[in-house]
Amino acid sequence: KEHVEKALTIFKLKLGTEHSDVAGCLSNLAAIAFKNGDYNTAQKSWESALPILEAAVGREHVYVGLCLMNLASVNLMCAKAQTAKKYFEQALPILETALGESHSDVGMCKMNLGMAIMMCSTPQMG
Repeated sequence: KEHVEKALTIFKLKLGTEHSDVAGCLSNLAAIAFKNGDYNTAQKSWESALPILEAAVGREHVYVGLCLMNLASVNLMCAKAQTAKKYFEQALPILETALGESHSDVGMCKMNLGMAIMMCSTPQMG
């Protein structure tokens, strides 16, 4: 984690806060936080990475789709099913176009979207 944080500091200083490498570091920090169960930090880092990615590579790029899917997943883990559903619905068409309908990430997105929809229909979970 400390190496990614150092890289983030360097990239922000040398490349500017809106560079795609900054988004990459933020995404890596988010993944580390998610793996460690720190969902709040993961969500904040992916939320920070998303607009940078959108500006750097375009709204329809696979990296944007993956970032949206990661945001959806962290919200699903926090039982924020409505928010998760929204992110999965945004991610799915991007991933389908970028990766093809038979890609495993597309399958994962569809499966988790189904889980979010189910949770939304269960009053205590949505």
